Amino acid sequence: MTSKHLTVAALAIALSCAEISAQAPSRHVGTLVQAGSHYTLAEFHDPNMRLQFTNDLSQYVDEVVDLTGNVRQSFTGPSLDFDIASIDLADRAFSSDEVGVLGESVRLRVDALGSANFFVWVSTGFGYQPLTTYGPTVRGVLWMDPTLVLSVAGGAMNARWRSDIFIPNSSYLLGMSLHFQAAVHEPGQPLLFLNANEMTFTNTPF
Repeated sequence: MTSKHLTVAALAIALSCAEISAQAPSRHVGTLVQAGSHYTLAEFHDPNMRLQFTNDLSQYVDEVVDLTGNVRQSFTGPSLDFDIASIDLADRAFSSDEVGVLGESVRLRVDALGSANFFVWVSTGFGYQPLTTYGPTVRGVLWMDPTLVLSVAGGAMNARWRSDIFIPNSSYLLGMSLHFQAAVHEPGQPLLFLNANEMTFTNTPF
């Protein structure tokens, strides 16, 4: 099976098994940021989605974290809260440049604990789909609009994969923002969807 077939198959399996659960804790890998007086994940794209935890979260600001918990209606307003059951710095994560210059290359990177298959996708829209399954085969969140997803890369890796992707010098891309996300599948582990990064295209080198 080719890398392209692997990436398409992995996404299809995850979406076919996806189910939002308000009861069972779901696993989220994302970038923790401060939003006013509280904390959230950048991938929520909603500063009113508040992370609730008994301990101080300031040590995790701007870090990719791996957390479990439940989304619930806020007790103090119309927004939603995410009650954290556990949180750690993520040892599996995705990273990319935040700005892409037309006619130049951008760096994509996936980190895992060892040998794994990796998958990278891109979408023009963000989304929020916690992934639970009928068995322990898929974990994490699809942070992209599933109707607009394209495969970027995929294959085997050993602890780290990185690659430079050339961005065409096209006026169509100028000012556009794309959402990238990766997943890793390590032997004996569930397919884990990682954090997502947003990249905006410009024609001005920095």
